Amino acid sequence: MISSALVMYYYTQLIGDATNLPTIKGMKKYNGAYLLDPDPYSYGGASWFTNQNNFYRQVRNFILDTTLMANDAHGVHWQVSQATSLQNIVFNLVEGSQQTAVWMDNGSSTFFGDLIINGVELGCSWETNSIRSGT
Repeated sequence: MISSALVMYYYTQLIGDATNLPTIKGMKKYNGAYLLDPDPYSYGGASWFTNQNNFYRQVRNFILDTTLMANDAHGVHWQVSQATSLQNIVFNLVEGSQQTAVWMDNGSSTFFGDLIINGVELGCSWETNSIRSGT
């Protein structure tokens, strides 16, 4: 159980047990909108890092649970970039809410594999040049 985002710094890998996935779950009184955040926004609204400083981050083998969090919470804020990946992750979100498993912005490419998203219709969304889209 966590009460604020786990910040993933440059060269960070979060690796859980592939055969017995550990759960990272947001508490009811949560400070923020993301369970994992490689690029938090400052009070001025700017990202901590430029896009070029978001390489080499991986997360795999976890259950990410936002079922106690606000209706608009997200599992992961993902600054998409080279050498980044999300793999073998189960997202448990509030049924019928505005939550998303992965909210992406800026950057370039990333790798997703074996993601299971429970509870919502919109699993991932991204924002580029103030245009919001989703799949």
